[in-house]
Formats: sequence, C-alpha cells, structure tokens
Amino acid sequence: LRNAAGWTAVSHGRDNGAPALWSDMLLDTVEAVAGNGRVSAVACTESTVYFYSEAGRRILPALLLPARVAFLEVGPAPSQSVVAVTCDASLFVWDLATSR
Repeated sequence: LRNAAGWTAVSHGRDNGAPALWSDMLLDTVEAVAGNGRVSAVACTESTVYFYSEAGRRILPALLLPARVAFLEVGPAPSQSVVAVTCDASLFVWDLATSR
C-alpha cells in the first residue's frame, strides 16, 4: 500500500483476518515479495532488497543490487535461504541464518 507521501507499507499478517504481526514503511515501490514462516524478502524498484525476521526485524541493512529483481524466492520453512535473479541475469543467494 503506497500513500500520498510516497511511502509503501509492508506488513506480515495472518490468513484469518487478524491484525498484522508487524509492519514497516519503505520509501520505494515494492516489486516482489517472498517469504515463509521464518523470513520475508521484499524487492523494490530502486534495486534494493530488504530482509525481515518473523518478528519484523530487519535481518540485514537494505542491499543494493546491480539491477532490479526479476525473480525472488524464499526456501520452505525452516530454511532461511533467499534467491534473487536480477534483470541483468545476476544470481544472488543469501543464507540469512548466517547473514551471508
């Protein structure tokens, strides 16, 4: 959800309509979101990627990639692996359990 000031709200909720477990505001447009019960990854138009824990804490600082993300995937829980392919065909793999 993007507001008039240009901020985009990112949140993680439950399927049963309960209030969101956590939320964050990003000053960018979100292009791709992937996650499982342990981690979430958000890719934005400015080629940045954000990683969140299940509690909504940012696991790493925002990472700037060489191009926009074309594909974003998080492995099935309990995995904390994230894969991103950018529009220039670069491949990135992160193991968020070890922050590498």
